[in-house]
Amino acid sequence: MLRMQPYFMFGTLVREESVLHVRPEISEVVGKSILITGVARSGTTIMGTLVHTLESVEFIFEPLLLYGLFPLLGEMDPKTWKFLYETYLVEDVLADSLAGRRLNFNRYDISSIREVKSIQDVDARLDSRYRRLDLFREVCNHRVAYKMPDVLPYLSRLLELYPNMSVVVMFREPEAVAESLLDRQWFSGHNRISDTIQGPWISLSPDVPFWTPEKERDSWGQASPLEKSYLYYCWQNEALLALDRKRLCVVDYDRFVDDPVQQFNEVMRYVGGKPGSKTESVLQSVILKREVVRASLGDIAPELRERVLKILDSMGCL
Repeated sequence: MLRMQPYFMFGTLVREESVLHVRPEISEVVGKSILITGVARSGTTIMGTLVHTLESVEFIFEPLLLYGLFPLLGEMDPKTWKFLYETYLVEDVLADSLAGRRLNFNRYDISSIREVKSIQDVDARLDSRYRRLDLFREVCNHRVAYKMPDVLPYLSRLLELYPNMSVVVMFREPEAVAESLLDRQWFSGHNRISDTIQGPWISLSPDVPFWTPEKERDSWGQASPLEKSYLYYCWQNEALLALDRKRLCVVDYDRFVDDPVQQFNEVMRYVGGKPGSKTESVLQSVILKREVVRASLGDIAPELRERVLKILDSMGCL
């Protein structure tokens, strides 16, 4: 079989099939990746930060390219989708992070590399001169993790492609989520070009988020900001209820902030991770934030309220 190496690091072009592949070792790395997801304002950011502190784990915060790629699950040829996904996670994220080329040094970002890795680790990367083969070996000894809220409706297809990946789902009480969304006016149209959390460039139309179910797109445009907050909550978590939760690690936000050490120990057992030099200090930074709830369930339509209550009942919260 005729093969040639393209410019990217771990790819192979198979001319007979006209399909791009990555080396099997790279598919194995992606197959053991870690995804942190859930609805927005449910604790995904602090959980992603904690996962990034683990030994031999590299992390990317809300990768916009994947927000464009996830809606194509089931629409694009699976081999092509996997090639794009795996090349991005390994070549652009994992390899470049280990080589010191993709590190966030913004001191105001919680995802700053200095918050999650030791100074010695960071300096070693910045002083490294990896040859490609040496970097390949490093990649094979690491895991890649990423934080992406809003993608619960796509998890079933993703897990079909990568049944051995780890998925940590943050679950939070609906009124607190709705209150936080309203406080930031994310669905109000006042301070945003569009209602879409990820921006108007990843949407079904200027005011319809990409994760909106086709049969309910009209209801989105007619809903108030309060109703949109609860519709969003329902669409995401109804997708969670349809999954086999034994394959996931579902973390209750309130239990997590009440006892972050115990809850994160369970996450570490699930993903098979070991604490790093910064894990303890990040755990100590977890604080309980109680929202002043004005977004009451009693203020939404009865049929929408029933959907929310059904989610809570299925999650054992009632």
